[in-house]
Amino acid sequence: MNSPTIVMLGASVDQLPSYRVARDMNYYIISFDGNPDAFAFPLANETYPVSVRDHQQIEKILNGRQVDAIYSPASDAARLSEYHLAKAFKTPKRVSMDSVRGSVSKSFFLHKLQCMGLPHHAHIRGNDLAELANGVNGWSYPFVVKPNDSSGSKGVRVVRSAAELGRALEQARSISPTQSVVCEELVVGMHCSVDVFLRDSRVEFMAVAQKMMTSEPFMIPLHYVMPAEVREPVRDSIKEYVERICKGLDIVSGPITCDVVVRDADEAVYFIEMGARAAGNGISMLMNHAYGIDYIDASLGVHLGKSVSVKPKFHKHVALMTVASGAAGVMQKVSGVDVLLEDGVIVDCKMFYSPGQFVKKFEEASHKLGYLVLEGDSPEEIGRKMESVGRVLDIRVESKNAFLSDTFA
Repeated sequence: MNSPTIVMLGASVDQLPSYRVARDMNYYIISFDGNPDAFAFPLANETYPVSVRDHQQIEKILNGRQVDAIYSPASDAARLSEYHLAKAFKTPKRVSMDSVRGSVSKSFFLHKLQCMGLPHHAHIRGNDLAELANGVNGWSYPFVVKPNDSSGSKGVRVVRSAAELGRALEQARSISPTQSVVCEELVVGMHCSVDVFLRDSRVEFMAVAQKMMTSEPFMIPLHYVMPAEVREPVRDSIKEYVERICKGLDIVSGPITCDVVVRDADEAVYFIEMGARAAGNGISMLMNHAYGIDYIDASLGVHLGKSVSVKPKFHKHVALMTVASGAAGVMQKVSGVDVLLEDGVIVDCKMFYSPGQFVKKFEEASHKLGYLVLEGDSPEEIGRKMESVGRVLDIRVESKNAFLSDTFA
């Protein structure tokens, strides 16, 4: 019997885990990514340096081939291509157009929340920067400016004054594939990543992690602690809202990832963005350490028409720390990882760069250098271990220390 053929849309650092699992399962991998030097290309059986947004070119290349699944985790750039290719090749995982629009367009998602009667924050969208500037006249600072249809925290800025607004709008529009920009109310509270496996329109598994963000003006997830310290009624609200959102977007099964803020003032739950896909930023690694679940197996399975149960084998307090550089340049030194492993401070480490390689300043999520995973018996122990990492790990880029974070909570 031939191995299933799976088409992977995207081959970035955050998509590497899916490639590794697919390879271990002996799937035949055909990979597309606009970057000819994409990280995961070496793990694929066939590679094509084609944009994941160009579904017509991808379909032309695949014409006449047996395709068993179309899969694209960790990014929303390929959502529309996944929709068209799944229809063209009649693959098992059903993709609705509303799920595509909800994943890709931040303003569409917020509008759907409003239509569903769910908590939603103020926002406006537009292409004309003068009209947008006029539209936020009278808004209280700070608020958020972002591309309407980009991902990976690219172009997202917290704007604190009218003097910062024009440049933030221009940057966001330059990054948007459709030159569309959203201005949003800034919801102050605990930032969370909510990752769900949906089966038959019901939540089978849900993980909630607290996100530690970079310092403003950027809003890039840096570290995660799972489970987040939220009260049970808040978790119940999150689960209820997820199921209502998925029903409203015609999503029946598979992995879903959402950015959520639990507001400080009253613990009200605000969904900021969502993706009808598996998360990036090392979340699958985090869930594996926290719960022992086979999340990638299940996610690949649903795209292949298989049923893989997602049930926790245990419950642990876990943190995932992103290693990142505060400056662009050549990495010169990495030290302290062995000590952290020997002392039991970290239990896993994945570095994507080595000394001698050029690295980018951490201004978007894809510019990470690696991940560290910590386990503990309590949130307090996790906090102490995160502090230890900050003291011991030493990564130097052009004689400047890389940073793990400015602060963490």
